[in-house]
Amino acid sequence: MEAQQPNPVAYMSEREVQTIISSFRSALTMYTNEVEKLQMKNEALHSDLQGEITKASGLQEELKNLQLISQEKSTTLDAYQDKINLIEAGLSKISTTHATKSQEYNERFKKSFDSDTHTEKSTENFMKTFYELVETIKFYEQQNILLRKSTEDLQDDLEKMNSGERICKMCLHCKREFIPKQNKDGDCVYHSGKLKYYSCKGCGDDAYYNCCNKCMKCSEGCRRGKHIPL
Repeated sequence: MEAQQPNPVAYMSEREVQTIISSFRSALTMYTNEVEKLQMKNEALHSDLQGEITKASGLQEELKNLQLISQEKSTTLDAYQDKINLIEAGLSKISTTHATKSQEYNERFKKSFDSDTHTEKSTENFMKTFYELVETIKFYEQQNILLRKSTEDLQDDLEKMNSGERICKMCLHCKREFIPKQNKDGDCVYHSGKLKYYSCKGCGDDAYYNCCNKCMKCSEGCRRGKHIPL
């Protein structure tokens, strides 16, 4: 039996090979350009996305600031209303007391002058009444100064608030907002120690402060004092 002869190998000419290579290069160049365009488009979209994220973050921060300002103004207005109530109560008390005292002194002076006999005792009573009247006038003058100062402070704070200036400050210890002019001893309640994650001695909560071994549920704070601004 005769051996089968292999099929002759069909070789491509050099021109055909160059044509195929040129086609591959053209396709590769086209795909490379497309990839570069897609990358540029992706970078542009990424940049736009970052811009939108930054804008959204800015809007959130602005909203937060507006909420803080609104809360601050609400707190300030409540404080102003309390101060106005105190001023009105003080004025009412002074007016009532002044009217009562005036009537009392008038009667006492009239009684002293209407007396037919001005004895040493009546003179002593007259001088006593006179000095009491002087002390009362001094007291009214002091109250008037305090009320005037409170009114000036109130007007000053209102002007600051209307101009957009922040009146409230954040406390370093209790992290609450406060009005510096109304800051007094005992307003700030806080824990001076550090938070430990173990077990509260009072209720068994997962965290407690090492200054008193209590958590916020058991104790709002073990220290009291004035607010300290940040």
